[in-house]
Amino acid sequence: MITRPAIILGLTGSIGMGKSTVAAMFAEDGVPVFDADAEVHRLQGPGGAALAAIEAAFPGTTGDLGVDRALLREAVTADPGAFARLEAILHPAVAEMREAFLQANRDAPLVVLADISGSMSQYTRIFLHFMHALAEKRQRVHTFVFGTRLTNLTRQMRHRDPDEALADCAIAVRDWSGGTRIGDALADFNRLW
Repeated sequence: MITRPAIILGLTGSIGMGKSTVAAMFAEDGVPVFDADAEVHRLQGPGGAALAAIEAAFPGTTGDLGVDRALLREAVTADPGAFARLEAILHPAVAEMREAFLQANRDAPLVVLADISGSMSQYTRIFLHFMHALAEKRQRVHTFVFGTRLTNLTRQMRHRDPDEALADCAIAVRDWSGGTRIGDALADFNRLW
């Protein structure tokens, strides 16, 4: 069991990058983990808080075992506006659960590891702007990025001007839009952080 101060960690990456595996590793070490996918499954599972709303919006798609995913998929794909209605049910509920999780862990520092490899490069600038805004709103925000190596951008993100912060990030990161070595980056994070 790890006996370090609590942190809040955000994992990002494209599909199949190992986010769930990494989250499970952290959970095994006693790190509180909020998994939005798991929360959606709870909302839609037996006795789930979203069942009544889903049944009202998509009649016949729920039962004693929760949402019948095949029936819900049919209902959603058959109606162009259905996906937006389903999101309107689930997103606020997940946001509420996430907020409760964050409140329960509000004194922990926020630590984010972001994939900046080629497959994620189109999202990197907006993500770093988001992290800059968070760093201005709360204390103890730490930003790490990885492609082929781990880079701590916490110091660069402290600039008041977001453009200066991102310019400094660009100088600090030598592996922008390259390959990905998530395992090496996480090993470095665990060893150094």
